[in-house]
Amino acid sequence: PAAEFVGAGRVEIRADPAKEKAALQAAARARRKTEDELTADERREAVKKVPRVARALLATVSAERLGEGGHAFELYLGPKDPEVLSSYKELNYRSVIQYGSWIAPAFLVRLFLASLKGLRAVVFDYGIAIVILTLLVKLLLHPLNRKNQKAMQRYQHKMAAIQPEIDRIKERYKNNRQKMQREMQRVMKEHGVNPQQMLGGCLLMFLQLPIWIALISVFRVAIELRQAPAFFGLIADLSLPDRTLEFSSPLPLVGWKYLNVLPVLYVILTLVQQRLSPKPKDEQARQQQKMMGFMMVFFGFIFYNFSSGLLLYFLTSALLGIVEQQIIRRELAAEKEAEAAASKGK
Repeated sequence: PAAEFVGAGRVEIRADPAKEKAALQAAARARRKTEDELTADERREAVKKVPRVARALLATVSAERLGEGGHAFELYLGPKDPEVLSSYKELNYRSVIQYGSWIAPAFLVRLFLASLKGLRAVVFDYGIAIVILTLLVKLLLHPLNRKNQKAMQRYQHKMAAIQPEIDRIKERYKNNRQKMQREMQRVMKEHGVNPQQMLGGCLLMFLQLPIWIALISVFRVAIELRQAPAFFGLIADLSLPDRTLEFSSPLPLVGWKYLNVLPVLYVILTLVQQRLSPKPKDEQARQQQKMMGFMMVFFGFIFYNFSSGLLLYFLTSALLGIVEQQIIRRELAAEKEAEAAASKGK
């Protein structure tokens, strides 16, 4: 058993020897060592992650004591594993797992989690399963993203065409703000520029928010990812940062002990995606774009010690976003050429 009584009010908790052995072997593989070469600190770190499964009373009490108003308590020491929790049929232990929230329904989180487990059963690797799941979600959302990006790019192109006239109006009526706004609205209406198109794009992004939150929640509740390697051992544990390289001493100021490659790659990809986006003509919009670049670097610090499973999803999503962005831009350019050719034919 994983727990046994050693006296009234005391419980000794021990890890399952087989799971402890497996954890030590996994830690040794991750560090390219044998099990005997692991240091005491490395052994303690590996064994800390071994689940302790037990149903044990905190104290033994007599029937007389209970009759006098005493209480008996039960302590569950173990993982939030649905299968393990379901074995306690007389208790509602499964309710301790909070799958969803008001913005991301539980059924959506369960659906993505079941999909991830199903993909893993086919490809035999959770890392590959995460990549495939991210691709499937991207394909599912592609029609919305395509409509959103095309609307935003058309709006930007129209604004770029009338920007010189807008600038002249701003200069001419800089001391009469009401007149300036009326003239700008007149010019935009004449050229078919509707600011509500941008609001429509924001609405489409908002509709996708529950899906994004549900996917992130999967990595929060999926105990299957604990101690699960990815890409056949390239990443040792998807529930921890990737820890590609251990520093000889912690980095000053931040205190990082490991080089985590995934968050660095994620920041680089998001900056590349931003560089590939159309450059806004408006100075204020350009400043906002620069601020977003600084924000992505800041997010890299926040994400640095996130689990490698979640970062793998972010990284794959960013890479697919770049590919999707280029495809949509080419489609839009082809549509413009077709419209230009049709107008010349007339």
